[in-house]
Amino acid sequence: MLLSMKRACGILALALLLGTPLHAAELWRLDAPQALKEQLLPWLPPLSGERAADAETAALEKLGLVRRLRERIPELLSTEGYFSPDVKIDAAVDPVQVTLAPGPRARVVTVNVSFIGALGEPDQATRAEALRSAWNMPTGSFFRQQDWTVAKTALQIAATNRDFPAAKIVESLADVDPASAEVRLSVVVDSGPIFYLGPLEVTGLSQYKPDLLERYRHFTQGEPYSQDKLLRFQSALQATPYFSAVEVSLDADPAHAAAAPVKVVVTEAKPRRIGTGVGYSTNTGWRTDVTYSDANLFDRAWQLSSGARIESVQQAAFADIFLPPTNQDHRYSVGGIVERSDIEHLAINRQAIGLTRAHDRGRIETRIGLSFQHEARQAEGTLREVNQALALTTGWTYRRVDSMLDPRSGYVLNLQLGGASRALLSDADFVRSYARLVSYFPLTPRDVLSARIEGGLTAAKSRTGVPEDFLFRTGGAQTVRGYSYLSIGESEGEAIVGGRYMAVGSIEHTHWFGERWGMATFIDAGDATDHLDTWRTKVGVGVGARWRSPAGPLAADLAWGVDSRRLHLHIAIAVAF
Repeated sequence: MLLSMKRACGILALALLLGTPLHAAELWRLDAPQALKEQLLPWLPPLSGERAADAETAALEKLGLVRRLRERIPELLSTEGYFSPDVKIDAAVDPVQVTLAPGPRARVVTVNVSFIGALGEPDQATRAEALRSAWNMPTGSFFRQQDWTVAKTALQIAATNRDFPAAKIVESLADVDPASAEVRLSVVVDSGPIFYLGPLEVTGLSQYKPDLLERYRHFTQGEPYSQDKLLRFQSALQATPYFSAVEVSLDADPAHAAAAPVKVVVTEAKPRRIGTGVGYSTNTGWRTDVTYSDANLFDRAWQLSSGARIESVQQAAFADIFLPPTNQDHRYSVGGIVERSDIEHLAINRQAIGLTRAHDRGRIETRIGLSFQHEARQAEGTLREVNQALALTTGWTYRRVDSMLDPRSGYVLNLQLGGASRALLSDADFVRSYARLVSYFPLTPRDVLSARIEGGLTAAKSRTGVPEDFLFRTGGAQTVRGYSYLSIGESEGEAIVGGRYMAVGSIEHTHWFGERWGMATFIDAGDATDHLDTWRTKVGVGVGARWRSPAGPLAADLAWGVDSRRLHLHIAIAVAF
């Protein structure tokens, strides 16, 4: 008994200390349609609370509550389009009873959007009509204050996005007739003059010259203003390693409309970086690498990307220098690599240097390159060979997917063509062609079907003299699962080497259980060989787990090789290329 009393006293003392009432009284009740109750209650006095102890104070608080309800309820209803509600408040009962009949909801019966300034001129009639058509509170819609505000804001943004950055709404009226529950809307927009893009005004540069920014500008002086053009310019600068922050804006002073300065404020990033990493791949085993980059090589804004990687079955060191884009948006780079690998009993020592020109245009990426490769290869059980090639290559990629990291619909197509001649520092005449198509089909909100097909052909008298980089092997993660990495190809001695023909197909179904985890089932099939009469399609089937990582869906697949009669685990990032 003594313990119970102590516990009760403790609870009472804690409640008094925190200022929390021990008993909350119901102060008022609301009788209204459920949908309206949910909208109104968050903005009205709480239904329950602590009631004053003495009667006089309680009566005064009740009068204040009734006054607030009489003022606030009609005001809130009007924002939802109810302008003639029947609100009955019975203060004689305890708690106060509020009965609400909202009445008819007002609809928009007319909309008048007019323009003054340059947008009101006859030559802008098409643009003006497009803005009127895009008005998102049309006749027949219910009137809501929030929708009215959003519609006006959207109209102003649409006008300012192109040609008229100084456009503003100078008049707006919602004329309400409560008796007929009708609303007539009128808006007047003053567009101001047409603006034309002027010179760049750059602040924040110390390491780089202003003409560096000109290389990323996709518009010229004198073009009509477009917010999309400025955003594209800002995104292009932000994507470079030169800057950690970029802000692009226009001087919207009508006095400068004929050549409005484009203001660019940048914060420069540290140009030099060193990175290290470790990882694991079921294709090439454990990996450790170190990288070094310099965004301002020789103080010319050349980008150096270099590094070394050590894996269980291959090792490489590389260096690439990327030049800023040209005025035609071409990107040139030069680089070299030294690489050693020993995969499926085929040992390769390769050195290569090359020059590449790349161009990105929306969904399309094109590349053309010239490279020289020197290769020493030895298949176990055979003699060592040395091959070299001066090859001209080109690639074309078209991406039309809803997401680059986690696509659910669309497709990606990649085409490659290259070749070399014995007349130009090469040991063999050959032409190599390659194509890959990956398509995605959303079946349900949680189910995606993907299909992949790829094929390659190296046209040559034989594979002799052709470097392995221009031949084909397959097998492993993201190719034919159920087989070891590059284990499908032409047999030579104890090794698997590249052949002149390759074709692979895959169908995969992925079901997502939630935002992060999913499961996939798949079938892969394909082969790589040097002679079509020895073609034997290899098939792999399996299931896998999927996890949406920041870099894309991480795939862990368990696949059975029908021909190899072995079970393989494959881990990879499953993304569009």
